[in-house]
Amino acid sequence: SLCTRTSSTTSSNDTETDERKLPHNTMNSLLWEGCKSMNYKVNETGRNFLDASEDSAGFTGFGDRYGNKQGTVVTFLNDAVLTGNVHVMENCTVETIITEKASSENSRAKTRAVGVIASFQSQRLKIQARKCVIVSAGSIHTPCLLQRSGFK
Repeated sequence: SLCTRTSSTTSSNDTETDERKLPHNTMNSLLWEGCKSMNYKVNETGRNFLDASEDSAGFTGFGDRYGNKQGTVVTFLNDAVLTGNVHVMENCTVETIITEKASSENSRAKTRAVGVIASFQSQRLKIQARKCVIVSAGSIHTPCLLQRSGFK
């Protein structure tokens, strides 16, 4: 599994517990204790750290200069590229999503994404999708891209 391959730390169970098995930063500790004091159910989830006992564990919301956090590049993107079905282009900017009228088989959707227009190394590219378009431009840029492309 992904967690085993990347040596990620996983929770030992999925049941409610009063005991934390992994270290928490101050904010998460306060949240944990607040939830417990209000009798809310509290569970630990898996974490994508090489070593949860490292000082950086639990403090990686804005990156990890020590390399302890196992981010998307070494987890999901690596797996996707290894399938041979994904090509990753660094420093490529998607300008708009190409859409077409949806077929009648999906009555709720009016349009569907079929590709993208992108800028890469001073070139403008039209990239057609074989099956789907995955938008992963972050919490700020994804909504902007969807709006520019005509999605509501």
